[in-house]
Amino acid sequence: MTKEEIKAVNEVKVVLEVLNGYIDRKENISNEVLKDVVNKLNQAEEDYNKTINELLLCNSLVVKYEQLIELIGTLGTISVEDEAKLDKTITILSDCVKTIKD
Repeated sequence: MTKEEIKAVNEVKVVLEVLNGYIDRKENISNEVLKDVVNKLNQAEEDYNKTINELLLCNSLVVKYEQLIELIGTLGTISVEDEAKLDKTITILSDCVKTIKD
């Protein structure tokens, strides 16, 4: 579990402890406490969604880096004796570089 996920779990535990305290004492929850509980739950949800989005982005970047490394490895295995293939590869790479720069 990541640090952010642990933080979100702890926030939810705090909220549940507050609610359980009221339930154990059989007391009504004041509007102020209820408002605070809702805010804490909303914050926990926001933190969780942020963490998930960061993890998805991270995984996406890892996959892209792996693909890039694989392509670079493939380029390294192109025989320099096959001039037509080498010319085609250079053209494709030049087009990619132009696209990236633009």
